[in-house]
Amino acid sequence: MQGSEGAGAGDRRAAVQVRCAVGAPRCAEPGVPGPGEPGRRGTAMSSRALSERPRLRSPGRMKYDKARKTDMLLLPERVVELNEAAGAILWLCDGRRSVEQMIGELEERYGQTGLKDDIVEFLDSAAERGWLE
Repeated sequence: MQGSEGAGAGDRRAAVQVRCAVGAPRCAEPGVPGPGEPGRRGTAMSSRALSERPRLRSPGRMKYDKARKTDMLLLPERVVELNEAAGAILWLCDGRRSVEQMIGELEERYGQTGLKDDIVEFLDSAAERGWLE
């Protein structure tokens, strides 16, 4: 019959889904306010203390994907492709470094100052998503 497509009709290849898991504000998740939007966290450190020593939630682990040239967070049942900043932060979440040490290390690595608020905000977001313990 013309115009009728039953189950299994069409292309059987899986569609590639490209999502910005963690990235620039233009890729914000639905329900998560972007920069300058009401509800976005200010400069106050929410619940994260500078003395905390965050680590990836077990059995999660980090991996560098050579083909994609990006850091990946491997979690049960899912893989999160990270941007450069998110990867740099999560690689340091080993339970040995305090948040304050991580901030100092990242500011030194990238030759910048004033990264504390962004790093703390990202760590809070990662904890809310269940990536950190």
